Amino acid sequence: MLFRSDYGYIPHAEIKSITLLIENDTVVIPPAAYADLYNLNLSYKDGSGQERTSHAVYYSADGSRIYLYLLNRDQSGSYEVTWVIENKKYLRRVIDYGFTK
Repeated sequence: MLFRSDYGYIPHAEIKSITLLIENDTVVIPPAAYADLYNLNLSYKDGSGQERTSHAVYYSADGSRIYLYLLNRDQSGSYEVTWVIENKKYLRRVIDYGFTK
């Protein structure tokens, strides 16, 4: 499944790697977890023209999970992806799309 905002065009920007540093441990997100994400818009302008981002890192209440959240917004639609890290190991990603324009 290919997620990109510019349907009909060849993607020109891709994620090369995602690495998290948790305390003294390095967690590498595998390429399969982002290989279909292209041309990310890492920021947007709000109604007043201020540049903003919706990306975030969340922690579970017990601290065993970390959620790395990314929202890609553009004119044709948006998608969000959350990479789930459990006990300092990549667990899975959750992706949702087609909910805003």
